[in-house]
Amino acid sequence: MAASRAGSPGWPTLLDAALGLLDDVAQRTGAPVDWALGGGTVLMLHNDRAAGLARDHVEASNFVKLACTDGEIDFIVAPDLTERPRETRALGGREIAVETPVEIVVKKAFYRAADLRARDLFDLAVVIDRARADLDRSAGVLASKRDVLRARVRTVTPRYRASAAREIALLPAGEPYLERAPDVVQAFVDALPG
Repeated sequence: MAASRAGSPGWPTLLDAALGLLDDVAQRTGAPVDWALGGGTVLMLHNDRAAGLARDHVEASNFVKLACTDGEIDFIVAPDLTERPRETRALGGREIAVETPVEIVVKKAFYRAADLRARDLFDLAVVIDRARADLDRSAGVLASKRDVLRARVRTVTPRYRASAAREIALLPAGEPYLERAPDVVQAFVDALPG
């Protein structure tokens, strides 16, 4: 589950709404829901950065996106891809599972290789810089996506600056990554096994 619009002041409200929905599902089914908070909200909490734009309700086979007044809540169904996909963090008055930044960016690169956006390159660059050893241990997962990722980074790079201005709600700690993200990601992708 990812609460979008992480940089908006409404993300705690979205988290409360999501927790309420998950509690309701657990009560109705009589079984706990195995879930973890991920996406832009978690990256913001880890990296002092926020991104995301929201609209309406969207449903697909692996996710449901609910639009709320304060932003979006994405419920995504996908298996864990890294050695250490989750950690526990106190949020919303409880201890909840949150995806690690490495898990989040590996999922972005794996599941959306052909559709990566400027904000995804930015997120990848931050995690490459801050958790390179963990990311390198998970690089094998991305080997089958190397050519697609390489082509996508080359496609996004020429319009990266304009897209980043629309897609990324930048906080001061993220400024060093803004300009160099495409180059950092391209170097990482070029070094993937395969």
